[in-house]
Parts: sequence; structure tokens; C-alpha cells
Amino acid sequence: MPRTQPIKAARGVRDILPAAIPLWREAEQGAADVARRFGYQEIATPIIEQVELIQRVGEDTDAVAKELYRLEKRGSQDLALRPEATAGVVRAYFEGGLNQGPQPSRLYLIGPMFRHDKPQKGRYRQFSQFNVEVIGGASPGFDAEVIELAGSWLDEVGVRDVRLELNSIGDAKCRPAYLDRLKDYYRPLKSRLHADSQLRLERNPLRLLDSKVGQDQPFKSAAPKITDHLCADCAAHWAVVRRLLDAAGIEYEHNPYLVRGLDYYTRTVFEFYPGGARGQQDALASGGRYDGCRSVRSTAVDYEPKSLAAKMRSANKLGVKFVVLLSPADAAQRTARLRDMSSGEQTDLAWVELPTRLA
Repeated sequence: MPRTQPIKAARGVRDILPAAIPLWREAEQGAADVARRFGYQEIATPIIEQVELIQRVGEDTDAVAKELYRLEKRGSQDLALRPEATAGVVRAYFEGGLNQGPQPSRLYLIGPMFRHDKPQKGRYRQFSQFNVEVIGGASPGFDAEVIELAGSWLDEVGVRDVRLELNSIGDAKCRPAYLDRLKDYYRPLKSRLHADSQLRLERNPLRLLDSKVGQDQPFKSAAPKITDHLCADCAAHWAVVRRLLDAAGIEYEHNPYLVRGLDYYTRTVFEFYPGGARGQQDALASGGRYDGCRSVRSTAVDYEPKSLAAKMRSANKLGVKFVVLLSPADAAQRTARLRDMSSGEQTDLAWVELPTRLA
């Protein structure tokens, strides 16, 4: 009879053994205690969500394009294991009517997330996350509050030698023009970039700034910095966040190359690192602001085989503000043409830029 081999845990996951459980519970309890001290209420959302919801964080982000755990489709819904918490929390906020109560809603969640990432040191396919959200408030004070909360949690669990990095990535007003500048800078360098970066150049150029690939590094220092191209509102917001952190005695470094991997972020982004560590995999906590990316919009699609002029007349009758023109060739390149119906201006954009322009 053949000797059977013991079955091991699936690749990219780990067991939390009895000896480590007290530390695990201490980290969770510390997170809950700090969140409650800051006035946050606990929320629990399912670990499965509709793929359509998850895709709204950006189809060109790694969390969706490469790392999503999709479930075998047996019913009418296309489902996946959640790769992050924000999409589900925002869904629950609206679906559960929290938007009808006192604002802002301060919410926290502790639970498992899943990404089909390549297993490596410090990265697992199932991992736990402490997530906080402030929904329904626009003040830069909330940015500073979340940063202070994250730092307080790290201190609560005994992680005190940390470095905070901070940046602003603008909003729908100023980021599109900045992305054009970034593309203009990188396009002549395209053949010298890593293959993944060459794809991101047109689809998600902001991610070029946080590339960790060695061959991309020599070009970052001369790239235009977004904080030099903020609109007046974003510049004022950026100044207030830094002033509040200064007033709270929270030290930070401005990192002009710090961006976030998910498309819904606007303005403030941050990361905490252990003292002396620089690699992205060493980040202890990270996050940022998002404004208006999951608002519901009315959309009409014209399927009729008629001329473009006739389609534009139909759009005018509907009173639409924008028209997105898309051909099969555009779809293959994941680009589209956005037409402002009030000014007649047309702009060619990558799909990933459309939510920002339409926000």
C-alpha cells in the first residue's frame, strides 16, 4: 500500500497556533479599544461581495486585475472574496440606511481579506485587516483624525518606532491635468521602463511613482510632483492636514512618490513604516481619503445603428452632461473619448481616468 503524504495548508496561508493567539487577540482588542475611544462603531460585512462592486475600486489595480479570488459561478451573481474592506463598508452604509442617520458615520471593521497574490515574505493570500472609515464628512480634520487613530493603535500594541509618510494626490479637478504631465514625461522613456510599467503608463500612470522595480528608479526623481500641481482647494486641504498633524505633535515625512493602489483615493494618502524600513511590504498601516467615487449616476446607452450626429442629438434631448464615445478599437486599448456636452470639448482618456473625470 503506497505511503500517503501529510496534507499541508494551502500555499500562501498560515495557521495561528495557540502560542500566538494571545498576541493576535491583543492586537485585535487594541484596535477595537482605540477605535471606540475615537468614537468609531463596529461594523461587520460579508467576506463575499459581488464582483461588480469590487471592480469599482479600479479594474486596472492589482487587487482586481491580478489578485481577485473569484468564486465559481453557479447562480446569477458573480461573486468574489473581498480583497479589501472599503467597498463593502460603503455598500453597507448606503444599503443599511446609515446615510440617513447622523453624519459623519465613523465605522471600523476587523476581519479577513483575500488576495490571490504571489506568496512571499510578509504577504499572505488570507490576511486580517483593521479598517476604519469616516463617511459623510469632507473636513481635512478627518484625514488627520484617521492618521492619529492609526498611530495610536500601533502605539497601543507596542509598535512605537515608526515613520509616517504623507502625500496628496489631488482630486478630479487637478489630477487629470497632472496625469497628462506625467504621461508626457514618461512616454519618451517607455522603452526603458519595466513591462508592467509600460502598461501602466497609459492605464494608470500614477502607479509609476511607486514602482519598486530597479530599472524604473532612475526616472522618478525628475518626474513632476503632484503637490506642485494641486488646485487651490486641494492645496488648501493639504496645508490644513499638515497643520493639524503639526499641532498634534505627529511627525511625518512628505513622500511625493507615495500613491495608493486603489483608484478611489483623493487628496491625502499616508503610510506608517517601522523605523528604518523603506520597502512597501514593510508598511504597518496605510490609507487615505476618498470623495464621491461610489455615488450613483444615471447612465443611458445608445445601441441604435445611427450616425454620430444623430446620437449627439439624442444625448442633448436627454440633457446629459457627458457622453462617452467607445469603439471596438478603443475597447481593445481600454481607452475612450469623453465629450463635455456643454463646451463640446473632447478628451481621449484611459478607462481608469473616467471615474475621476466624472466625479
